[in-house]
Amino acid sequence: MATKWVLHYDYRDHQGNLRLSFRDSLAAPVNGVYAPPVVTQIDERDPTGVALSGLNYSNQNKNNFGFIGRETISEAGWIDLNNRFYMPELMRFGQIDPIIE
Repeated sequence: MATKWVLHYDYRDHQGNLRLSFRDSLAAPVNGVYAPPVVTQIDERDPTGVALSGLNYSNQNKNNFGFIGRETISEAGWIDLNNRFYMPELMRFGQIDPIIE
């Protein structure tokens, strides 16, 4: 059985934060008119990185690379910044900077 590939497009702001993700409707055109795209994810955050409840939306597999283009660990809500984990609720890092140690 062949797998059908679907392209998802991301709309990001000037800081690289994911705002909206969408894909084609995959419907055949009717009288030469294509159906509008399907929104698959909306990610709204405050300036510190905390996800705003009630404004976020995801109907499929969630893209975890949202805030400043970095991966969010969904179980803890922390943001992976390569060498350290950022906790947006506390506006603090989870450990000491390894370069300064």
